[in-house]
Amino acid sequence: MGTASIITGDMKKIFILAISLCLITVPSALAFEKGYEKRVEAYAFAGLTDYNKSLFGVSMINGWRITPSIFLGAGIGFEYSNALYRTGLRDDMYCPQYMLPLYAEFKYNFHSSRNPSPYLLLDAGWVFNFGGEDDQGISKRAIYGLMSSIRFGIDLKVHDDIRLFASVGPRFQHARHTNRYPGTGEWEHEFIDEILSTICLHIGIIF
Repeated sequence: MGTASIITGDMKKIFILAISLCLITVPSALAFEKGYEKRVEAYAFAGLTDYNKSLFGVSMINGWRITPSIFLGAGIGFEYSNALYRTGLRDDMYCPQYMLPLYAEFKYNFHSSRNPSPYLLLDAGWVFNFGGEDDQGISKRAIYGLMSSIRFGIDLKVHDDIRLFASVGPRFQHARHTNRYPGTGEWEHEFIDEILSTICLHIGIIF
């Protein structure tokens, strides 16, 4: 009986050791490799309240993973929003906004050898807007200019060279709209520039 207990105890130790070795060796094979890396993503925004009725985009990011944890890159995308560009006493007017963001990016994977791997991402750049012609001196290009964001996310390896990811966090974006009000004999207007914040949800693929 004592011998059986010893054997059972030894088997448990061997089993625990085997599991431990798997947990140690398998994640190491999941580590990011240094070198060129690219990804494609789609995203949607929420949180600008009455400033827009819809806002979504797609982008591609190319860059270099200088360590298994650190990635530096640059991105270009296409965004659409039905955004507020003019306010008035009787009506608010929305206009389709077609935007081209250009930005630099820093990404840090906290546990590059784990699957999934959590990360922190920072980006900053400039948004160009092709929203249409000006309307009597009132700009329809409501969302443009400086932008930056910070997001937390997870990378999930699904193949040797393919990872899926999702991230969420705030984006800060310059915006302009026009406030119209009755003047002496005709309507007058003033431009209002501000930095708006929104919550972004990104999903995509790294390959």
